Amino acid sequence: MNLIRDKTFVFNYNSTIMLQLNKKSPSSSGLTMIELLVVLAIIGVLILIFFMALGSPINRAKDARSKKHLFDLKVAFEEYYNDNYCYPPAEWFDTTDDCESEQFSPYINRIKCDPKTNLPYFIEYDATGCEWFKVYTNLYYPDEELCNRYGTGLGDFNYGVSATNTQVAVNCAVASPSPSASPSPPGSASPSPSPSASPSPSPSPEGDYYCQAIGNCTWYNATTWTCTPNYTTTNCNGECAWRTSACILD
Repeated sequence: MNLIRDKTFVFNYNSTIMLQLNKKSPSSSGLTMIELLVVLAIIGVLILIFFMALGSPINRAKDARSKKHLFDLKVAFEEYYNDNYCYPPAEWFDTTDDCESEQFSPYINRIKCDPKTNLPYFIEYDATGCEWFKVYTNLYYPDEELCNRYGTGLGDFNYGVSATNTQVAVNCAVASPSPSASPSPPGSASPSPSPSASPSPSPSPEGDYYCQAIGNCTWYNATTWTCTPNYTTTNCNGECAWRTSACILD
């Protein structure tokens, strides 16, 4: 009997030990809620860093496409002028329906729009549409060379090309482009910087007014800019009702 009791005791003792060994402590049962939140936060930060790093080359690639589009437009505009003695009509480049259209063929097979906004590039003409043109856009990373040459700190665009008889004026402080941005309609305020936008001394008696846009006669600083035509009266002799002036930095 004692032997049986001893064996029973040993069996019960060993069973208790095995149960205790197999029983997991609460701390090893899995991740706690705090640990899980920490892991999720780290994953979120890593994903954010990844997309930020990915965005830079993508934006630079879009800038490169925009520069090529504007260069192609500049060449095509000059070729069109050589054949027609005027530049292509503005209505070919003023709505999203013009994107990828073939109406400018054979000079350009398909009209390209801004890859950053999916809208047409802003194109500015003189009043006749036959003397000069300027094409503008906004880059994520403004062109340093262009900014050094034509940067004025004024205007709505930080990159552009133009006819050889005029030049663009860019504002390299303009923020990066937004998909919701839209170009100004033809006949609205000029995308080139307004010479009168910054504080200036009182205008002199003559040669200080120009047609900034249709219906807008504005004073300019004649010591810094040369505008053609210019006027001596504050209403530009009423000519702003049908024409605009071309201005270049001296």
